[in-house]
Order: sequence, then structure tokens, then C-alpha cells
Amino acid sequence: ELQARAGQWVEAEATLEEARKRRALATEDVRHRQALVHLERSLQAERDGDPAIALSLAQKAHQADYTLVAAAARLARLLHRAGKERKAAAALTTTWQVAPHPALVEAWLALAPAETALQRVKRLDRLIRANPDAADGHLALAEAALAAKLWGPARNHLEQVARLRPSGAVYFLLARLEREERQDEPAAQAWLGKAASAPAEPAWVCGGCARPTDSWSSRCPHCGAVDSLAWRQPAPPLLPAP
Repeated sequence: ELQARAGQWVEAEATLEEARKRRALATEDVRHRQALVHLERSLQAERDGDPAIALSLAQKAHQADYTLVAAAARLARLLHRAGKERKAAAALTTTWQVAPHPALVEAWLALAPAETALQRVKRLDRLIRANPDAADGHLALAEAALAAKLWGPARNHLEQVARLRPSGAVYFLLARLEREERQDEPAAQAWLGKAASAPAEPAWVCGGCARPTDSWSSRCPHCGAVDSLAWRQPAPPLLPAP
């Protein structure tokens, strides 16, 4: 952890290998930490202008821990850049099955940026089917269906998200649906009223300092804790004492 905090990723990898040999850490813990190291080294290789090494290390990171969303999204981007679309899609699907996340949806859509709204709905459905109970999947399909003016599917997916993981963003989309499909302003206002007191959208929240951040990183940008960010809904702010 000290080496990771200092950005000494090659040294951290050697330390992990020694821990593995001595059985000082559980196998899953070693593999997860190895994935973090490979991911950071991949980023550095890209900064150093070595795309082949960057891709190889991203593949190692993904294979070490399929639940590491950032590794899958990065691998898909590098594979897409190399013209390997099927492998990019496979990497995203593998991680979606065990750790669905909006970043995977974003990476999936980036594989075909020029598609129409209807094509986007159809192709996105291929990813979502790999984990059909994920709230983030229903939300992504709802947004795509709204853009394609597929009102029935949009309503169906939004209602499922509202049941699985209600949030202000979901209620805003339901309000938009009422306006665009039915021009029903009273219904839209009712959803907006619910949005005012709804839970916040999930974010990367540090387990050390409890502060949210916009994007994942191996170290918390606020307190520097290593591997402390988890995707969850932030706790509501504490109200001042009366």
C-alpha cells in the first residue's frame, strides 16, 4: 500500500509476488491487487507512448480480476483502437455479468459511436441481457429508448429502475417521459416533486474518508487511500443540530 501510494507500481508488483509465494495474502486478494498494479502500469505505458505494452497490461488486469470495472472499460477502449471489436465486446460482457456499471455501458456505446438511436437500443440490449436484473442496465436502456422515442420500453425500464434503485435521476427521466409521450405536465410535475427528496445517484465513495468522487481511481483523490472507492449511493448529508 505504501508503494501504491507513492506510485511505485513495479515495486508493488514485486511485493505482491513475494506475498503470493509466502501465502501472506489470500489468492483473491493477491489477484485483485495485481489487477490494480497492471492497470496502473498500462496507463503509464500509454503515457510513455507504448500502445502494445499498454494493451498487454490491460489484458492482464482484466484477467486478474473480472470485477474491476476500470480494467474492463480500459481494455475495451484499447482493443477497439486496435480494431478488435469482438474481443472488446467480450471483455465488457464478462465484467457486466459480475459487476454491472455505467462505465461499461459508456464503453459499449463507444464501440459504435455513429449508430442511430434505434440501432443503439438494439445493440445495448445485447449487453444488458448478460445481467438482466441490473438497475444500471434498465437505466441505460430507458435512456436509449427515450432517445429513440420508444415510449413503451422506456416506461417499462424506468419503472423497473424506480423499483430496484429509486433516485432523483430516474424521476427526472419519468417526468421527461410524461412530457414527451403524453404532454402530461401534471404527471411530470408529480415525478419532479418526488425527485426533490429522492436518494442520490450512486457514485464512487471512499471507504476511508466517505467522500464521493466523479470517477474511479486506484487512490482516493481526497485522502489518498489505496483501493478504497466503492460504487454505491452516498449517505445523505447530516442535518445541523437544532
